[in-house]
Amino acid sequence: MEKTDGIGKENGSTEEKQSFKDGSICGYNSLHHLLNANLKPQLYQEVSRLLLGLNCGTTLETIVPPESAKALSSKHEFDLQAFKFSADKELLREPR
Repeated sequence: MEKTDGIGKENGSTEEKQSFKDGSICGYNSLHHLLNANLKPQLYQEVSRLLLGLNCGTTLETIVPPESAKALSSKHEFDLQAFKFSADKELLREPR
């Protein structure tokens, strides 16, 4: 395994150096986007379950944030993701 500047050639050293400059992960804005684009749907679902966890026994549902929130995240250069969490019905007290 030949290395250049501490980064192996088989790992795409040129691409990695470029990604350090623009703040991306191999050209993707986040690890979530990288995994979603490169894994088969069944494998991605399992990886997502391990990274994000489960809610009431099911995977988290993705929510599309409002345009104003997307614009703010783009303006200040941060990734914005939203997920829906549900809750089981309460068992110990009466509904309000």
